[in-house]
Amino acid sequence: MKPLLILPCFFLVAMSATFAQSGKPIPRPKLVVGIVVDQMRYDFLYRYWKYYGEGGFKRLVNKGYSFEQAHFSYAPTVTGPGHASVYTGTSPAWHGIVGNHWYDRLQSKVVYCASAPDTAVRGLGQEAAMSPQQLLSTTLGDEIKNASVGQAKVIGIALKDRGAIFPAGHRADAAYWFNSKTGNWVSSSYYFAALPAWVASFNQAKSVQRYVKAPWEPLGPLVWYKEGAGADSSLHEGQLTAGSGTQMPVNLPTFFKDSYELVAASALGSAATTDFALTALEAEQLGQRGQTDMLCLSYSSTDLVGHTFGPDSWECMDAYLRLDKEIERLLQQIDKTVGLQNTLLFLTADHGVAPIPSLAKSLKLPGGTYKEKDIETAANTRLAERFGPEIKVLAIQGEQLYLDRGLLRERKISLDDAAASVADALRTLPFVQNAWAAWALKAAAVTDPYAKKIAMGVHPARSGDIFLQTKAGYIQSNGSRGTGHGSPYAYDTHVPMLFFGWGIKPGQTVEPVSITDIAPTVSALLKIMEPSASTGTARPILRGK
Repeated sequence: MKPLLILPCFFLVAMSATFAQSGKPIPRPKLVVGIVVDQMRYDFLYRYWKYYGEGGFKRLVNKGYSFEQAHFSYAPTVTGPGHASVYTGTSPAWHGIVGNHWYDRLQSKVVYCASAPDTAVRGLGQEAAMSPQQLLSTTLGDEIKNASVGQAKVIGIALKDRGAIFPAGHRADAAYWFNSKTGNWVSSSYYFAALPAWVASFNQAKSVQRYVKAPWEPLGPLVWYKEGAGADSSLHEGQLTAGSGTQMPVNLPTFFKDSYELVAASALGSAATTDFALTALEAEQLGQRGQTDMLCLSYSSTDLVGHTFGPDSWECMDAYLRLDKEIERLLQQIDKTVGLQNTLLFLTADHGVAPIPSLAKSLKLPGGTYKEKDIETAANTRLAERFGPEIKVLAIQGEQLYLDRGLLRERKISLDDAAASVADALRTLPFVQNAWAAWALKAAAVTDPYAKKIAMGVHPARSGDIFLQTKAGYIQSNGSRGTGHGSPYAYDTHVPMLFFGWGIKPGQTVEPVSITDIAPTVSALLKIMEPSASTGTARPILRGK
């Protein structure tokens, strides 16, 4: 038997002091703010740099840490998957949001990514019921909530429902989005039985009305727009359309009629979003309750402006000059109420945007448009030739094609053979770079970087049977005006990735990183678990005292 070890009193005292020190709370910020700018391509940070003020984007870059080579590692690069990927730290293959819409084989219909499968969920302020229930991973907000044993507050805000819902996560206290029919901020019974009193008061005050009556005029002198965006390319731009079908002028200044839809689709929508966010910050006392709270804020108007007018327009430039002022306003108010030294903030985007194809052609650059009907015709023609006229494509969503698996089984036709045959036919189309059957995509991804990105966007239960890659610069369109996004190309994948506040030391790196690294990086800074399906990497960011 070993002798009992008697520890000296001074050693016990030393150990007690160590334990006392180790019992101190883990240092964490009072508030985490995530900002996603819808459709903000990386170059917008610097293309308009000369015209930004000192308190918005410039402040985040100069006083924060910037990852200059941040890309989405998957396609499709659209809003639903983008917001989900930023906050889950993983790709659609794991979080399950494979598009804004996808074909649900069990229900035999196309479903919306943020629709509520639970029929008990109802809309509050609108008929449609929305929820995060189709998201298959926890989010950064969920993990902040878990780490605080439910005491943290997590709130998502965006003009778009999916831009508010997916960032906030499953355990969120609230997600709010804009009803452009009524001009009210709304939610669903997934979060609470009725809208909080402060939201009802905000809606009753009709504060959005000021933007309905306001003109959208250039924020700066016209020479800025000529220098920053070139000639106003109105021949290639779309038009803002009210619900009544009234066509608005395409060139600045654009004067709005009584339409909340046009507020959401203009640069003025960013101001309306900030108004509501600052009201939420005060009403919910975010960052002022002794817990680490989280505000997930998405600016959606930039996407609507970009689709209509394109990334090289005066309107797009004006949208970012105005957003710069809104970020400055947000930072100032957070500094007053919480203190930026107590706030950890990150800013990124959910995807980029392609140049308007007709404008690109006029500049002798590659690009063009195609119609979904072209894809459908090529696929069905090949299926009829090989397997009979009754075998047809069941649905097309984005650049994915769904086959009727039940009918193929009934006719004893191999799904792999049918999918490969369609992929062969699609490769003959002039706008197609490549196409794969689902079974062939994984093998192609080993050597083909674009096939790898597309494979990262595939969820076996929700994605299609054939996957299409268009040539660079091509978008789906029924006309020659306006533009889109969704591809695996750099103009759609390269976005800002900035960290700011809470002692973050200024700096930047050109090390290639993925947008899915944001959630694990914030998790590491907070010393909490990363989201459940996270595949991203925590990146080193130095903090001072």
